[in-house]
Amino acid sequence: MGRRILIAWELGGNLGHLLPLLALARMLRSRGQRVLFALRDLTNAGLLAREGFPFLPAPASAPPGHWHAYASYAAMLAGELFPTTGCTVVATLAWRSIMQAARAELLVADHAPAALLAARALQLKTVLYGAPFSIPVAGAPLPAFANGSARGEEGRLLERLNTVLDAVRAPRLERVSDLYRADATMVRGFAEIDCFGPRAEPAYVTEASADAGEAIPAWPRADGPRALVYLRRGRYVNPVLAALAAANASTIAHIGGLPQRSGPHERRGLVLSPLPYKASALMPQCDFVVCNGNAGTVTRAVLAGKPVLMLPVYVEQGLNAARVAQAGAGIVPKGKLEPRALARSVDALGRAGAEHACATRLAARYAGRADDAASRLEGLLT
Repeated sequence: MGRRILIAWELGGNLGHLLPLLALARMLRSRGQRVLFALRDLTNAGLLAREGFPFLPAPASAPPGHWHAYASYAAMLAGELFPTTGCTVVATLAWRSIMQAARAELLVADHAPAALLAARALQLKTVLYGAPFSIPVAGAPLPAFANGSARGEEGRLLERLNTVLDAVRAPRLERVSDLYRADATMVRGFAEIDCFGPRAEPAYVTEASADAGEAIPAWPRADGPRALVYLRRGRYVNPVLAALAAANASTIAHIGGLPQRSGPHERRGLVLSPLPYKASALMPQCDFVVCNGNAGTVTRAVLAGKPVLMLPVYVEQGLNAARVAQAGAGIVPKGKLEPRALARSVDALGRAGAEHACATRLAARYAGRADDAASRLEGLLT
Protein backbone atom coordinates (compact mmCIF):
# COMPACT_ATOMS: atom_id res chain seq x y z
CA MET A 1 0.00 0.00 0.00
CA GLY A 2 1.12 3.52 -0.74
CA ARG A 3 1.90 6.14 1.88
CA ARG A 4 -0.75 8.69 2.91
CA ILE A 5 0.05 12.22 1.74
CA LEU A 6 -2.08 15.24 2.63
CA ILE A 7 -1.87 18.25 0.28
CA ALA A 8 -3.01 21.47 1.99
CA TRP A 9 -3.73 24.81 0.32
CA GLU A 10 -5.16 27.84 2.14
CA LEU A 11 -4.23 31.27 0.75
CA GLY A 12 -4.41 32.62 -2.77
CA GLY A 13 -6.93 32.02 -5.53
CA ASN A 14 -7.55 30.94 -9.09
CA LEU A 15 -5.67 28.05 -10.70
CA GLY A 16 -2.07 29.10 -10.00
CA HIS A 17 -1.98 26.97 -6.86
CA LEU A 18 -4.33 24.13 -7.74
CA LEU A 19 -2.88 23.16 -11.13
CA PRO A 20 0.70 22.56 -9.91
CA LEU A 21 -0.66 20.62 -6.95
CA LEU A 22 -2.81 18.53 -9.27
CA ALA A 23 0.21 17.78 -11.46
CA LEU A 24 2.18 16.71 -8.37
CA ALA A 25 -0.71 14.55 -7.13
CA ARG A 26 -0.86 12.75 -10.47
CA MET A 27 2.83 11.90 -10.24
CA LEU A 28 2.47 10.66 -6.67
CA ARG A 29 -0.54 8.51 -7.52
CA SER A 30 1.25 7.01 -10.51
CA ARG A 31 3.88 5.80 -8.02
CA GLY A 32 1.28 4.14 -5.83
CA GLN A 33 0.93 6.85 -3.17
CA ARG A 34 -2.43 7.85 -1.65
CA VAL A 35 -3.22 11.55 -1.91
CA LEU A 36 -5.89 13.58 -0.10
CA PHE A 37 -6.47 17.31 -0.63
CA ALA A 38 -7.67 19.86 1.94
CA LEU A 39 -8.55 23.20 0.31
CA ARG A 40 -9.88 26.49 1.61
CA ASP A 41 -11.03 27.58 -1.87
CA LEU A 42 -13.24 24.91 -3.44
CA THR A 43 -14.09 26.92 -6.56
CA ASN A 44 -12.19 24.57 -8.88
CA ALA A 45 -12.35 21.42 -6.77
CA GLY A 46 -14.29 19.79 -9.60
CA LEU A 47 -10.92 19.33 -11.32
CA LEU A 48 -9.90 17.03 -8.47
CA ALA A 49 -13.18 15.16 -8.45
CA ARG A 50 -12.99 14.47 -12.19
CA GLU A 51 -9.61 12.80 -11.68
CA GLY A 52 -10.72 10.81 -8.67
CA PHE A 53 -8.79 12.68 -5.95
CA PRO A 54 -10.63 12.95 -2.62
CA PHE A 55 -10.77 16.40 -1.03
CA LEU A 56 -12.01 18.11 2.13
CA PRO A 57 -12.82 21.75 2.89
CA ALA A 58 -10.05 23.34 4.94
CA PRO A 59 -11.00 25.35 8.01
CA ALA A 60 -11.60 29.05 7.42
CA SER A 61 -10.72 30.91 10.60
CA ALA A 62 -11.39 34.40 9.23
CA PRO A 63 -13.40 35.95 6.39
CA PRO A 64 -11.38 36.68 3.21
CA GLY A 65 -9.51 39.96 3.40
CA HIS A 66 -8.42 42.52 0.82
CA TRP A 67 -4.97 41.42 -0.24
CA HIS A 68 -3.92 44.72 -1.75
CA ALA A 69 -4.55 46.50 1.55
CA TYR A 70 -2.08 44.56 3.71
CA ALA A 71 1.03 46.48 4.67
CA SER A 72 3.09 43.40 5.55
CA TYR A 73 3.21 39.62 5.40
CA ALA A 74 2.47 39.51 9.13
CA ALA A 75 -0.65 41.64 8.63
CA MET A 76 -1.75 39.32 5.81
CA LEU A 77 -1.34 36.21 7.98
CA ALA A 78 -3.18 37.86 10.86
CA GLY A 79 -6.00 39.14 8.66
CA GLU A 80 -6.52 36.00 6.60
CA LEU A 81 -5.84 33.19 9.08
CA PHE A 82 -4.94 34.26 12.61
CA PRO A 83 -7.13 37.27 13.56
CA THR A 84 -7.50 36.26 17.22
CA THR A 85 -6.10 33.67 19.57
CA GLY A 86 -9.48 31.94 19.68
CA CYS A 87 -9.73 31.67 15.87
CA THR A 88 -6.17 30.39 15.72
CA VAL A 89 -6.86 27.67 18.30
CA VAL A 90 -9.94 26.54 16.37
CA ALA A 91 -8.06 26.45 13.06
CA THR A 92 -5.19 24.50 14.61
CA LEU A 93 -7.51 21.94 16.19
CA ALA A 94 -9.51 21.60 12.96
CA TRP A 95 -6.37 20.98 10.91
CA ARG A 96 -5.12 18.54 13.53
CA SER A 97 -8.40 16.63 13.24
CA ILE A 98 -8.07 16.45 9.46
CA MET A 99 -4.48 15.20 9.71
CA GLN A 100 -5.35 12.60 12.33
CA ALA A 101 -8.48 11.39 10.52
CA ALA A 102 -6.49 11.09 7.27
CA ARG A 103 -3.67 9.32 9.17
CA ALA A 104 -1.36 11.55 7.13
CA GLU A 105 2.27 10.52 6.98
CA LEU A 106 3.43 13.61 5.09
CA LEU A 107 2.02 17.11 4.69
CA VAL A 108 2.60 19.02 1.46
CA ALA A 109 1.75 22.66 2.21
CA ASP A 110 1.13 25.29 -0.47
CA HIS A 111 0.53 28.69 1.16
CA ALA A 112 -1.04 26.88 4.14
CA PRO A 113 0.27 28.52 7.35
CA ALA A 114 -2.49 27.23 9.65
CA ALA A 115 -1.82 23.70 8.45
CA LEU A 116 1.86 24.26 9.20
CA LEU A 117 0.96 25.34 12.72
CA ALA A 118 -1.07 22.16 13.27
CA ALA A 119 1.67 19.98 11.77
CA ARG A 120 4.11 21.51 14.25
CA ALA A 121 1.83 20.41 17.06
CA LEU A 122 1.70 16.86 15.66
CA GLN A 123 5.37 16.74 14.65
CA LEU A 124 4.22 15.63 11.19
CA LYS A 125 6.78 15.53 8.39
CA THR A 126 6.23 18.59 6.24
CA VAL A 127 7.21 19.83 2.79
CA LEU A 128 6.75 23.40 1.58
CA TYR A 129 5.76 23.38 -2.10
CA GLY A 130 4.69 26.60 -3.75
CA ALA A 131 5.42 29.84 -5.53
CA PRO A 132 8.14 32.04 -3.96
CA PHE A 133 5.63 34.39 -2.32
CA SER A 134 4.04 31.54 -0.39
CA ILE A 135 7.35 30.55 1.24
CA PRO A 136 9.04 33.40 3.15
CA VAL A 137 12.59 32.73 4.30
CA ALA A 138 12.67 30.90 7.63
CA GLY A 139 14.50 32.72 10.40
CA ALA A 140 14.23 36.14 8.75
CA PRO A 141 11.80 38.98 9.50
CA LEU A 142 8.59 38.66 7.50
CA PRO A 143 8.50 40.98 4.46
CA ALA A 144 6.96 44.43 4.65
CA PHE A 145 5.00 45.63 1.61
CA ALA A 146 4.66 49.32 2.46
CA ASN A 147 6.83 51.99 4.06
CA GLY A 148 7.09 51.76 7.80
CA SER A 149 7.88 49.06 10.30
CA ALA A 150 5.94 45.81 10.50
CA ARG A 151 7.64 44.74 13.75
CA GLY A 152 4.65 45.58 15.93
CA GLU A 153 2.26 43.46 13.89
CA GLU A 154 4.77 40.64 13.66
CA GLY A 155 5.39 40.72 17.41
CA ARG A 156 1.68 40.52 18.19
CA LEU A 157 1.27 37.65 15.74
CA LEU A 158 4.22 35.77 17.26
CA GLU A 159 2.70 36.08 20.72
CA ARG A 160 -0.65 34.82 19.40
CA LEU A 161 0.87 31.80 17.66
CA ASN A 162 3.01 30.88 20.67
CA THR A 163 0.00 31.08 22.98
CA VAL A 164 -1.72 28.52 20.76
CA LEU A 165 1.38 26.32 20.55
CA ASP A 166 1.62 26.38 24.34
CA ALA A 167 -2.02 25.29 24.55
CA VAL A 168 -1.44 22.28 22.28
CA ARG A 169 1.94 21.50 23.90
CA ALA A 170 3.99 22.13 20.78
CA PRO A 171 7.41 23.80 20.43
CA ARG A 172 7.30 27.61 20.43
CA LEU A 173 8.48 29.82 17.57
CA GLU A 174 11.37 32.25 17.95
CA ARG A 175 10.18 34.16 14.87
CA VAL A 176 6.93 33.88 12.93
CA SER A 177 8.97 32.85 9.89
CA ASP A 178 10.14 29.76 11.79
CA LEU A 179 6.70 28.41 10.90
CA TYR A 180 8.30 27.85 7.47
CA ARG A 181 11.04 25.51 8.70
CA ALA A 182 10.20 22.17 7.12
CA ASP A 183 11.71 18.81 6.32
CA ALA A 184 12.04 20.01 2.72
CA THR A 185 11.46 23.24 0.84
CA MET A 186 10.53 23.18 -2.85
CA VAL A 187 10.04 26.60 -4.38
CA ARG A 188 8.45 26.48 -7.83
CA GLY A 189 10.73 28.68 -9.91
CA PHE A 190 14.35 29.74 -9.91
CA ALA A 191 16.58 32.18 -8.08
CA GLU A 192 16.65 35.05 -10.60
CA ILE A 193 12.90 35.68 -10.35
CA ASP A 194 12.30 34.65 -6.73
CA CYS A 195 10.65 37.63 -5.01
CA PHE A 196 12.12 36.54 -1.65
CA GLY A 197 15.35 35.11 -3.04
CA PRO A 198 17.87 34.13 -4.00
CA ARG A 199 17.95 30.96 -1.91
CA ALA A 200 20.20 27.91 -1.97
CA GLU A 201 19.85 26.11 -5.30
CA PRO A 202 18.38 22.86 -3.84
CA ALA A 203 15.34 24.86 -2.68
CA TYR A 204 14.05 25.23 -6.26
CA VAL A 205 12.05 22.93 -8.49
CA THR A 206 11.37 23.89 -12.10
CA GLU A 207 8.80 21.33 -13.19
CA ALA A 208 6.16 22.66 -15.56
CA SER A 209 2.65 23.07 -14.23
CA ALA A 210 -0.43 21.55 -15.77
CA ASP A 211 -2.19 23.65 -18.40
CA ALA A 212 -5.18 25.72 -17.32
CA GLY A 213 -7.10 24.73 -20.46
CA GLU A 214 -6.99 22.79 -23.70
CA ALA A 215 -7.94 25.50 -26.23
CA ILE A 216 -5.38 25.97 -29.04
CA PRO A 217 -6.70 28.80 -31.25
CA ALA A 218 -4.99 29.52 -34.56
CA TRP A 219 -2.86 32.66 -34.60
CA PRO A 220 -4.67 35.48 -36.41
CA ARG A 221 -3.07 37.00 -39.48
CA ALA A 222 -1.01 40.09 -38.70
CA ASP A 223 2.35 41.52 -39.75
CA GLY A 224 3.69 42.14 -36.26
CA PRO A 225 4.94 39.92 -33.42
CA ARG A 226 2.93 37.18 -31.75
CA ALA A 227 1.64 38.10 -28.29
CA LEU A 228 0.17 35.57 -25.86
CA VAL A 229 -2.06 37.36 -23.33
CA TYR A 230 -3.33 36.00 -20.01
CA LEU A 231 -4.95 38.71 -17.87
CA ARG A 232 -7.71 39.20 -15.35
CA ARG A 233 -10.52 41.56 -16.22
CA GLY A 234 -9.60 45.18 -15.43
CA ARG A 235 -9.39 48.72 -16.76
CA TYR A 236 -6.00 48.02 -18.31
CA VAL A 237 -7.31 45.36 -20.72
CA ASN A 238 -8.63 47.67 -23.46
CA PRO A 239 -5.50 49.88 -23.49
CA VAL A 240 -3.31 46.77 -23.72
CA LEU A 241 -5.31 45.33 -26.60
CA ALA A 242 -5.27 48.72 -28.34
CA ALA A 243 -1.48 48.91 -27.99
CA LEU A 244 -1.12 45.40 -29.43
CA ALA A 245 -3.42 46.31 -32.32
CA ALA A 246 -1.36 49.44 -33.02
CA ALA A 247 1.75 47.24 -33.23
CA ASN A 248 -0.03 44.94 -35.72
CA ALA A 249 0.53 42.09 -33.28
CA SER A 250 -0.98 38.67 -33.81
CA THR A 251 -2.63 38.18 -30.42
CA ILE A 252 -4.25 35.25 -28.65
CA ALA A 253 -5.81 36.37 -25.37
CA HIS A 254 -7.73 34.90 -22.48
CA ILE A 255 -9.22 37.48 -20.12
CA GLY A 256 -10.38 35.87 -16.87
CA GLY A 257 -13.63 37.17 -15.41
CA LEU A 258 -15.28 38.11 -18.71
CA PRO A 259 -18.76 36.72 -19.45
CA GLN A 260 -18.49 33.34 -21.15
CA ARG A 261 -19.00 33.26 -24.91
CA SER A 262 -19.92 30.19 -26.91
CA GLY A 263 -16.72 30.34 -28.97
CA PRO A 264 -13.61 32.40 -29.73
CA HIS A 265 -14.24 36.08 -30.53
CA GLU A 266 -12.13 37.25 -33.46
CA ARG A 267 -11.30 40.64 -34.83
CA ARG A 268 -8.38 41.96 -36.83
CA GLY A 269 -5.18 40.59 -35.29
CA LEU A 270 -6.92 39.26 -32.16
CA VAL A 271 -8.44 35.98 -31.04
CA LEU A 272 -10.16 36.30 -27.67
CA SER A 273 -10.49 32.79 -26.25
CA PRO A 274 -13.42 32.37 -23.84
CA LEU A 275 -11.69 29.38 -22.24
CA PRO A 276 -8.15 29.14 -20.87
CA TYR A 277 -5.77 28.07 -23.60
CA LYS A 278 -3.10 25.36 -23.64
CA ALA A 279 -0.04 27.41 -22.72
CA SER A 280 2.38 24.53 -23.26
CA ALA A 281 1.38 24.48 -26.95
CA LEU A 282 1.08 28.24 -27.60
CA MET A 283 3.90 29.71 -25.51
CA PRO A 284 6.73 28.26 -27.64
CA GLN A 285 5.11 29.89 -30.69
CA CYS A 286 4.79 33.43 -29.33
CA ASP A 287 7.31 36.29 -29.24
CA PHE A 288 6.32 37.63 -25.83
CA VAL A 289 3.77 37.14 -23.05
CA VAL A 290 1.43 39.68 -21.43
CA CYS A 291 0.16 38.88 -17.93
CA ASN A 292 -0.51 40.31 -14.48
CA GLY A 293 2.74 38.95 -13.04
CA ASN A 294 1.40 35.76 -11.50
CA ALA A 295 4.26 33.45 -10.57
CA GLY A 296 3.27 30.47 -12.68
CA THR A 297 2.91 32.45 -15.89
CA VAL A 298 6.11 34.47 -15.59
CA THR A 299 8.09 31.35 -14.64
CA ARG A 300 6.79 29.39 -17.61
CA ALA A 301 7.36 32.31 -19.96
CA VAL A 302 10.97 32.93 -18.97
CA LEU A 303 11.78 29.20 -18.97
CA ALA A 304 10.43 29.18 -22.54
CA GLY A 305 12.75 32.07 -23.40
CA LYS A 306 9.91 34.59 -23.76
CA PRO A 307 10.07 38.12 -22.27
CA VAL A 308 7.06 39.37 -20.34
CA LEU A 309 4.97 42.54 -20.23
CA MET A 310 3.50 42.64 -16.71
CA LEU A 311 0.54 44.57 -15.33
CA PRO A 312 0.40 43.66 -11.62
CA VAL A 313 -2.82 44.14 -9.66
CA TYR A 314 -1.98 42.96 -6.15
CA VAL A 315 1.11 42.72 -3.95
CA GLU A 316 2.37 39.27 -4.92
CA GLN A 317 2.13 40.06 -8.63
CA GLY A 318 3.93 43.37 -8.05
CA LEU A 319 6.81 41.66 -6.25
CA ASN A 320 7.07 38.99 -8.95
CA ALA A 321 6.98 41.57 -11.73
CA ALA A 322 9.64 43.72 -10.09
CA ARG A 323 11.94 40.71 -9.78
CA VAL A 324 11.48 39.67 -13.42
CA ALA A 325 12.13 43.25 -14.55
CA GLN A 326 15.21 43.43 -12.30
CA ALA A 327 16.48 40.24 -13.93
CA GLY A 328 16.05 41.95 -17.30
CA ALA A 329 13.50 39.50 -18.70
CA GLY A 330 10.44 41.72 -18.67
CA ILE A 331 8.87 45.17 -18.45
CA VAL A 332 6.49 46.76 -15.95
CA PRO A 333 5.00 49.90 -17.61
CA LYS A 334 5.35 53.06 -15.56
CA GLY A 335 2.81 55.81 -15.18
CA LYS A 336 -0.71 55.86 -16.53
CA LEU A 337 -1.67 52.74 -18.46
CA GLU A 338 -2.81 54.34 -21.68
CA PRO A 339 -2.26 52.94 -25.20
CA ARG A 340 0.58 55.25 -26.21
CA ALA A 341 2.69 54.42 -23.14
CA LEU A 342 1.89 50.73 -23.43
CA ALA A 343 2.80 50.82 -27.12
CA ARG A 344 6.41 51.64 -26.17
CA SER A 345 6.59 48.50 -24.04
CA VAL A 346 4.98 46.41 -26.76
CA ASP A 347 7.43 47.81 -29.30
CA ALA A 348 10.40 46.95 -27.04
CA LEU A 349 9.25 43.36 -26.56
CA GLY A 350 8.23 42.95 -30.19
CA ARG A 351 11.82 43.15 -31.37
CA ALA A 352 14.78 40.98 -30.42
CA GLY A 353 16.07 43.38 -27.78
CA ALA A 354 17.60 43.16 -24.32
CA GLU A 355 14.61 41.46 -22.67
CA HIS A 356 14.56 38.76 -25.34
CA ALA A 357 18.28 38.15 -24.89
CA CYS A 358 17.94 37.91 -21.10
CA ALA A 359 14.97 35.53 -21.26
CA THR A 360 16.86 33.38 -23.77
CA ARG A 361 19.92 33.21 -21.48
CA LEU A 362 17.82 32.21 -18.48
CA ALA A 363 15.96 29.58 -20.48
CA ALA A 364 19.26 28.11 -21.67
CA ARG A 365 20.62 28.10 -18.12
CA TYR A 366 17.76 25.92 -16.89
CA ALA A 367 17.14 23.92 -20.07
CA GLY A 368 16.75 20.21 -19.42
CA ARG A 369 16.39 20.64 -15.67
CA ALA A 370 13.35 18.63 -14.58
CA ASP A 371 13.38 18.10 -10.84
CA ASP A 372 11.44 15.03 -9.79
CA ALA A 373 9.45 16.51 -6.94
CA ALA A 374 7.56 13.25 -6.37
CA SER A 375 10.82 11.35 -5.81
CA ARG A 376 12.01 13.99 -3.39
CA LEU A 377 8.77 13.69 -1.43
CA GLU A 378 8.95 9.91 -1.37
CA GLY A 379 12.51 10.12 -0.05
CA LEU A 380 11.13 11.68 3.15
CA LEU A 381 8.92 8.66 3.76
CA THR A 382 11.59 5.97 3.60
